[in-house]
This record gives sequence, C-alpha cells and structure tokens, in this order.
Amino acid sequence: MDKNGSSDKAGNKGLPATPRDGAPVEITGLLKSTLTWLDKLSGEGKFPFKGVEAIIQDKKTTVTYKQWSDLLQKSFEKSYYVPADPTQDSKYDVNPKMVNRRGIYKDVYGTPKDREWSDYQLRCNFPLAMIVAPELFDPEHAMGALKIAEASIKAPLGMKTLDPMDSQYRGNYDNSNDSSDKSIAKGWNVSLMGRVPDAS
Repeated sequence: MDKNGSSDKAGNKGLPATPRDGAPVEITGLLKSTLTWLDKLSGEGKFPFKGVEAIIQDKKTTVTYKQWSDLLQKSFEKSYYVPADPTQDSKYDVNPKMVNRRGIYKDVYGTPKDREWSDYQLRCNFPLAMIVAPELFDPEHAMGALKIAEASIKAPLGMKTLDPMDSQYRGNYDNSNDSSDKSIAKGWNVSLMGRVPDAS
C-alpha cells in the first residue's frame, strides 16, 4: 500500500502513492497501546520512567504515560469519527465539504488543508487501531464502520486499500504501464485501489 512510484516519464518516481501527512489512525492506535503498556510497566516498577518531558505553554513539564493516554482517549472519537448523521457533525472535527462516506473513521487526522480530502478516505487502516487499542472506539460506531468496510473494501484475498467510491480510486492495475498518466504509471495505483485484476 505504501508503494513509491517508479516512472520517470509520468513523474511519480520516488513519490509515495499514499502520502499520509498528519496522524494516521493505526499509528494513533499503536501509540495508545504503547502508552498503556508503559504506564503499567512503570507502575509495577519494571520501567524506570514515568512519562516524557514536554514544553507546554513555554513551561517544561512531565507528561505521564497515563496523562498522554487519557488525552488520546478523550480526543480520539471527536478527531477521527465521521458521523453517519450529518446533524451530529458539530460534535466531531468534521469538514462536511470533504466527506465522501459517513459512518467511518478517518484514515488520517490533521492533513494540511491542500490535501485535507485524504483524511476522509475509507482505507483498511482503522481496523488495525481497533485491534491494538479497542478502548479508543465507541462500540456502536466501530461496528457500523466495520460493516461499511466489509461491504466496501473487503475483497476475496484481503482488504482493498481504498474505497472504490473514492475519487482517487483507479482500479485497473498494470505494472508494465509506463504512460504519462501519473496516477497509474508503473503500478502506482496499487496503493490507490488494492486489488490486482484476474489474469483471465
């Protein structure tokens, strides 16, 4: 999914097909899991540190692993969930103009404004966060998002890497294509669709 381009002709050589600037959902889940684990080890005297040093409002302070974990817990749903009901948007950090599909979890949070649309892509990364940090997720929201993923991006051999309803989706993968079309040249769209067509 994180393929770098390899076409000089199309201009995608060395460029990631799925740049994810901001906070990817699965990394946030891994961070939450790690903080919970470190807090437990620290509390049992098996890890010598209690937290991290940070500068907050120009003041050096220690943020404990528990405090950091609690901050993630408090902000996760508000930051990542895209409500199924648009009338609930004000409870979440959602830009309605960017929403392509509702009832899902954003793939990334905090992408720069010129690529903000990528926050709202339905990709296969949010279930990874569910596996390592299920406590982050509202159970009802999580079940709804999983049902959408099952209907939209589940494939016979795994998960597609992008929702076919997404404007970036390019479903015909051909690694031998060295056209000037940047989005598909040299198989760059393997990251943009997640399936290889049948050989027949």
